Amino acid sequence: MVEAIARRSLEHANAKDYRQDPYSAPARGVLTRIAGGFSADISDCVMKQTTLQLTMRMLTKPWFVTLLVLAFAHQLTQKILAISLPLADNYLDALLFMPILLHLVLWERRAIFAQGGAHVLHPLHILIILALASVFAEHLLPRWSARFTADVWDMVCYAVGALLFIYYWNKPLKPLYPHDKTAAQRLDA
Repeated sequence: MVEAIARRSLEHANAKDYRQDPYSAPARGVLTRIAGGFSADISDCVMKQTTLQLTMRMLTKPWFVTLLVLAFAHQLTQKILAISLPLADNYLDALLFMPILLHLVLWERRAIFAQGGAHVLHPLHILIILALASVFAEHLLPRWSARFTADVWDMVCYAVGALLFIYYWNKPLKPLYPHDKTAAQRLDA
């Protein structure tokens, strides 16, 4: 029975070779002995769990949640409650935009593209994202709709937000299991 299930799961498995996968290699040997060869699907579950852990660790960082709540609260007060705070209305969104965007790009690289928790964004990549966001938000959007206005100070706020991200938040994740080197390597590989 176990052999039939293992054979069927391996036939329907991806073309991915689990023997060469660095994430499942530590788990594969243990799980193979436990499940009698039925390790491909179980290793995949272990990988997804670590990706989920990585995602939760990144998207629940206190500074990131604080920036999201601040941006949401500002939009709520400005658009729904019609409370005007001139300085915040003009520059807060632009200041918060780049750290939020760059953190989501970093999460994408670490979790979706499996570059691991040790990956950080290269300053050149951050500069390219900053330039693209500035051109899009301050040049293309105002040409497309009269609701948007081009403002050089918004680009300054984007640059300040990018610098804050580089200096404070573009850091490798600390190992989830600092004393378990195998688990830490699995997350950071």
